Amino acid sequence: MSNLVFFNADYERSHIHHVTLSASDQGEPSQSDHVTVRVHVLDENDNEPVFEKQDYVIALRENLQPGKEITRVRAEDGDSGENGRTVYYLADDLSSPSTTANLIKVDRNTGSVTLRQKLDREVHDG
Repeated sequence: MSNLVFFNADYERSHIHHVTLSASDQGEPSQSDHVTVRVHVLDENDNEPVFEKQDYVIALRENLQPGKEITRVRAEDGDSGENGRTVYYLADDLSSPSTTANLIKVDRNTGSVTLRQKLDREVHDG
């Protein structure tokens, strides 16, 4: 007689599962033994980072000095360890890639967005 037990091993729900295995003979009377197996679930990179807000809208004065933090973004990832470590970067701006990267920078570890150069509405309006 063999029974197989399958379970959904999701690291975020439970890191360890305990399974009891049994063995018995076909003798009369039947003899048996049991053992507990500990299953350690390893984390997969199965969650994507999710930003706290869907939109970050800020208004900046033209005379704001470069180096000033203008906002801070934050995202959470449900995975653990390196799989859950979030890094931030500027995604490609297809309309004007050099303009965005020249105006602002984002700290890859903290999500702090800072101004790289003075703003000029006549040049950077949009």
